[in-house]
Amino acid sequence: METRGTTDEETTSYWFDLPIDVAEFEEKLGIGAESQEYHIIEKVLPFADEVHEHTRVYKLNELDFMYLQLSSDMQEEYTALGSNKKEYNNGKKRIMKLFIH
Repeated sequence: METRGTTDEETTSYWFDLPIDVAEFEEKLGIGAESQEYHIIEKVLPFADEVHEHTRVYKLNELDFMYLQLSSDMQEEYTALGSNKKEYNNGKKRIMKLFIH
């Protein structure tokens, strides 16, 4: 995730592993998890096609939970169908980069 602070409008980015810890998210970005003030700018996810710039933290965690409920065979098939299969790290990491505007 990325944030633009009040000083010199600098942009700071944060990568979060999924599921996102809401307390850590709010501490690092200084905004609530349901705020409209952040955007997803990069993602490495097996379900990246389901995630857009304005997808909220709770929805991200819900998608991650549903993905993890799939059998490992189904996870592999789902990943193979996704548009970012070359970028996805063999199912090992599910990460997001967001910023505040």
